[in-house]
Amino acid sequence: MSWEDQGRQYHMWFGNSTAPLKAKSATADAVVNGKSTSERVLALAQGAIAALPAPLRREAEAQYQHGTLPRVTQALTAWISGTALDRMTLASRLSGREADDPVVRLLRSAAVGAATALSREDYQNAAGKLAIAIQTIGIDYWPRFVADASARAGDPATQAVIEKSRQPPDPTRDAIRPV
Repeated sequence: MSWEDQGRQYHMWFGNSTAPLKAKSATADAVVNGKSTSERVLALAQGAIAALPAPLRREAEAQYQHGTLPRVTQALTAWISGTALDRMTLASRLSGREADDPVVRLLRSAAVGAATALSREDYQNAAGKLAIAIQTIGIDYWPRFVADASARAGDPATQAVIEKSRQPPDPTRDAIRPV
């Protein structure tokens, strides 16, 4: 019997060995890594509310409870799925704004941050950018913006463009050939 086991057995110095061993998979960052897109979207949407100042947070929570949350999740899912699109296509297809619009930059940055998040800090950064976008748009206009974005995200043409961007390139079709 090793000295560690003797200490547990005779003196209980190291505890009674009933606690589970802490594995690598139990760390906070490992919990984040295996999330699906819907879990990432929900974490981003809830994190954005938490990142808002208190008066805006209460109003955003009320908006989420009155039907904005499903539209936010649909729009954010499309934004996260469309991160392979160039900024101009993403902006025109999903927000109806110009590619250099600060809101588009914030939303795209939040979507890329949520899609590539490996830790809770990454989610916090992405949610903070989404919260800034909400404040830039305005909390009163946010439900209308989200309704428009979710309608654009549900458009079959937009879905086709997103799906095409997610497929690996075909070298026989996409190669540049000399004429």
